[in-house]
Amino acid sequence: MDQQTPEIEHEKRGFPATVVTVVDKLRVAINRGAIDGVREGQRYLVYGDSGEEITDPETGEPLGRLEVYRGTGRVLLVQEKMATLESDMIEPAEKALIREPRLPGPKSILSAAFSVPDRVVEVKPAQKIPFRSVARGDRAKPI
Repeated sequence: MDQQTPEIEHEKRGFPATVVTVVDKLRVAINRGAIDGVREGQRYLVYGDSGEEITDPETGEPLGRLEVYRGTGRVLLVQEKMATLESDMIEPAEKALIREPRLPGPKSILSAAFSVPDRVVEVKPAQKIPFRSVARGDRAKPI
């Protein structure tokens, strides 16, 4: 008689997750994946801690460690036990208003017909902002 061992179901881990590697300045991997319910496109807050226990100066009560913001990101790729987050922070495009020279003289139908309207041009395109000083061991939680 051949006895099979039943498959042990993976227990879903909670959050926060831990940053297991920094891929590059825009991407990190966390130790939560498909088996933990992570799905592509989900948004996460990535943070570290100040390393210092903070105490209330009035009561002397320990308050914990200050969470230090590293950035936000979206799940780019989900594996069974890991997921890759990509920064979703955007520095907006810089735009400038270009005013074309107007025809000299009194405002008339003729000068209005030949005037060029003001234009808004993009001086610097929008670009992704990297995570701030993110490191292995930092944390990530869904937002």
